[in-house]
Amino acid sequence: MPSKKFPEKYHLALEQAAKEKPQGGLNGFEQEWNLLDEELRPLLTVGAGPSQHSFVDYLLAECVPPWQAQFSQLEVFHWMTEWATRPYYSPRGAIYEARLMEASLINALHQAGLKFGERLHYWHGNLLYLTDIGHHSIPGNWSIAKRRYLEKCVDLYGGGLAVAGIHSNLSLPDPLFAWDFMHLSASERGDQHLDEFKSEFYITATRLLRAFASLFIATSASTPMQAQVKDGRAVVVITEYDSIRNLTFPNPREIDLPDLYRSYDDYLQISYDLVRRGVRFGNNNYTPVRARSFSEPVERLISTTSDELTHLYTRGLFAAGEATPPEEMALQIEKQNLMARINLPMGRVEVRTDEGAHSLELDIANLTLKHLLLLHIYSDSKFARGFRYDREDISRARVNENLAAKFSMRAEIENPLTGKPIGMRDFLKWTLGEVRPLAEALNMWDDLRPLVEISEGARNTAEKMRARLQGQLSNGNEVPFEC
Repeated sequence: MPSKKFPEKYHLALEQAAKEKPQGGLNGFEQEWNLLDEELRPLLTVGAGPSQHSFVDYLLAECVPPWQAQFSQLEVFHWMTEWATRPYYSPRGAIYEARLMEASLINALHQAGLKFGERLHYWHGNLLYLTDIGHHSIPGNWSIAKRRYLEKCVDLYGGGLAVAGIHSNLSLPDPLFAWDFMHLSASERGDQHLDEFKSEFYITATRLLRAFASLFIATSASTPMQAQVKDGRAVVVITEYDSIRNLTFPNPREIDLPDLYRSYDDYLQISYDLVRRGVRFGNNNYTPVRARSFSEPVERLISTTSDELTHLYTRGLFAAGEATPPEEMALQIEKQNLMARINLPMGRVEVRTDEGAHSLELDIANLTLKHLLLLHIYSDSKFARGFRYDREDISRARVNENLAAKFSMRAEIENPLTGKPIGMRDFLKWTLGEVRPLAEALNMWDDLRPLVEISEGARNTAEKMRARLQGQLSNGNEVPFEC
């Protein structure tokens, strides 16, 4: 059980962190969106000939003010964009800024729509129009290193990458780590330093939060519609599944390995091996939950890779036929930089399961639950430790995540901590019960109200969408455009 004094210690650490780093925070929110034309087809390029460029390049350059553009960036394809909040010391702050960014995107699309004479849309999750996916779908403004990485991803996963999701970034106050580390006994601390202490926790938290990934999928499912072709017509149908996005996005077994997050040392050794074997390249560790290092050194390494590749390709330093041709040298540069990135100290946990289109209250509840689970994992050394991340655990987690994507709150899963059958609503109710004492002590229990209602039988977003659309269908399961 966590110490009764932990909430007070956490509040003091939060106050100290905000004083030392007022621009810092614990919770960040990344939103990906698909950009669509008035017939829900993905927006590809603008212009023609040499002046042709990606629609998203145009949108960010011409329709988004520079002070807002710093929070947005390219994603994999011409029609995708990502907006990332600054870190906030409360889940509410991150969600509020995310909503303001969504409003900014709406304004930018309206401005672009006036320019091109049609109404433009944005959409979460999977595309609602079957689209040819290839290297030609990647924006031209990516750096050489990033483009090489994306091309390889497209070669492996194709249209599986053409989905937009939400990433939640979670961390704890640095003073909390520092105080607890310095109060360890000499035998407990050993030769470990503070960065290792923090990295070990974030690896542990990643391991244990994976046990709850199916629950995160179920509470945020909102993509029950799918693009199909019927009798030569492009149609959108309402399906029996709640998260077509999570059923589509790749989660390759060869990267989702047992023991990957068992310990910090396991993470380093297994990750190095994946890179050496060419299985992991760039940042393609598409696991539902992953530990992340600090972003600034990572971006610096990516920039270094791009600069080095640019020199190789443009200055002709290696002639054809030499022992180390440019392509092989580029591959070695990317591998070495990725190995260096793996070894950076861990600074957060990223959850990559969520979807958009929720009420403001449910968005706050979903992020708050993840935040509280992270705190509970830190404060209670026994909570969820039965999830070892071994072969059996990962196999069970993958099955649970698939069931959650299909049936969300209606799913019957295997309890990730006991292996016994349990309904998803009951698992949600148990989880809420586990974090309730901490939530009440931190005045966050009211923020979980939408999840409490879902645990008691209320519909999630996907179920609400299906119910509303089925009441308007006149042609089987086809969704009319006017819906």
